[in-house]
Amino acid sequence: MPSARDVLGPGSPLSRALPGWEHREGQLAMAEAVEHALEGETHLFVEAGTGTGKTLAYLVPAVLSGRKVIVSTATRALQEQIFVKDLPLVADALGAYGVKVRAALMKGLANYVCLRRFDEARATGTHLHDPEFSRIVSWLEGTETGDRTELSDLPEDAAAWREVASSSETRIGAGCEHFERCFVTRMRREAEEAQIVVVNHHLFLADLALRSGPRGAHASVIPAYDAVVFDEAHQLEDVATDFFGVRVSSARVEALLRDAERSLAKTGALEALKSGPVRGTLEQAREASRAFFASLAFRGAAGDNRRVLADDDVTPEVRAAHEGLDLRLEALEAVAKARGEEALQLVARRAGDLRDALKDILAGKRASDDGELADQVRWLDVRSRSVSLGASPVDVGSTLRTRLFDRVPTVVCTSATLATGGGFHFAKARLGAPPDTGELLVESPFDFASRAALYL
Repeated sequence: MPSARDVLGPGSPLSRALPGWEHREGQLAMAEAVEHALEGETHLFVEAGTGTGKTLAYLVPAVLSGRKVIVSTATRALQEQIFVKDLPLVADALGAYGVKVRAALMKGLANYVCLRRFDEARATGTHLHDPEFSRIVSWLEGTETGDRTELSDLPEDAAAWREVASSSETRIGAGCEHFERCFVTRMRREAEEAQIVVVNHHLFLADLALRSGPRGAHASVIPAYDAVVFDEAHQLEDVATDFFGVRVSSARVEALLRDAERSLAKTGALEALKSGPVRGTLEQAREASRAFFASLAFRGAAGDNRRVLADDDVTPEVRAAHEGLDLRLEALEAVAKARGEEALQLVARRAGDLRDALKDILAGKRASDDGELADQVRWLDVRSRSVSLGASPVDVGSTLRTRLFDRVPTVVCTSATLATGGGFHFAKARLGAPPDTGELLVESPFDFASRAALYL
C-alpha cells in the first residue's frame, strides 16, 4: 500500500498525469499529518493557506487508511466539487497502485422527494391545476435519484416542493410502504457501501443531534463511521449552534397540521367525520397556532427580525395563547396515537415533540434535565412569512466534546482560516476539542506580497 507522499509527491503518477502539477511541501506535510492521525486514532487541527491543495491532502490518506471516513464541508456546492472533481482525481491517482475508491454523496433529506408525502398530496386533488406540482409529477416519472437539483426550472421557494420534500420529522423508516423505492433509502444504502461519504455540515450535525435524541441511532441518516474530516471547519460552530438548540416556527406547526390532515384523509378517518371532532381539532389547532404566533409577532413588531426573547416578552397573553395551542396539539396527538397506521403514529410523535419544545423554550428549561438553561439564549425571529422562537446554546464546545470528539476515534478540522494568533487554542475551545489535539499550520504557497495589489 502506498503512502500519501508516494501518491502526492514528486515522481508520482499524479505528478506525471496532472497538467500544471507543482510540488507543494505544505500539501505533503498536511497529508502526512492526516495519515498519522488516522493511523493513531487521534484528532488534528490544520490551517492550510489558500493554494495548499488541502482537499487532496486529506482525501488521499482517508482512502489509503481503509477506514470509513465522512468528509463534511460547508455547502452543497463544495460537496459537489469534492465529489465530482476531486474524488475522481484521487481515484485516477490511486488506480495506478491498484487502490479502488468507493465514494457516495449524501445531501440533506429536504433535497429528496418523499414518495409517501407525494402520494398523500396528490390524493387530496387540490394540486390539479398547480403548474409547479405538475412539473414534479412529470419529473418523478423519470428521475433515478429523486434529487431536487434535477428540477432546475422549479423556483427555489416553490410551495409544491415543501409539501413533498422528505425530512427527519416526516420519515417513517422501514415501516413505510414506499421504503424499498424510497430515494433516501437508496442514498443511505449507497453510503453504507462506500468508504468515503461526502456530506455537508448541516446534514452531519443534524445526524449528530438525532443520534443523541430520544430515538438514537434509529433516527440517524449517516451510516456508522470511523473518522470525520471537517473542511471549512471555521463554519462548524455556527451550524452546531442551530442544531443543538430548539426551534419552533409557525411553518413547522402548519406543516404538521397539513400532514396530519392528509394522513387522516388517506386512512378515511377525516372523510368519515367531515364535520366531526377530528376535522374540528385540526381547524382549532390552526386557529390556536395563528393566535399564538401573532401574539409573539406583536412582541417583535419593531422589525428587528431575530432578537433575544426576554422574560418580559412572555406576557400573560402569550402564555394564554400557548395554553390554547398546547391543548389542541394534545388533542391531535391523542387522535393520531389512537390509530395504528405508521404515518399517524409519526404525526403523534411530531405533535408531542412540538409540545415539549414549546414548553422548554417558554419555561427556559430542558424537559430532560430539569435545570435552568444558564448556557442558552432564547430568541424570537419575526419574518414576513413565518414567526420562529427558539433557544440556542451560547457555547457548543461541551456538547461537541461529548458527542463527537469523545466518541469518534479521529476528527480532523481544516480550513484556510482556523488558527488565531498562530495557534488553535481558541478554535479548540469553541469546538470542544481535547487540549492534546494535534496541530499543524501550513502557509499558503502563493507569494501574496509580490503578486497581489490592494485597491481602496
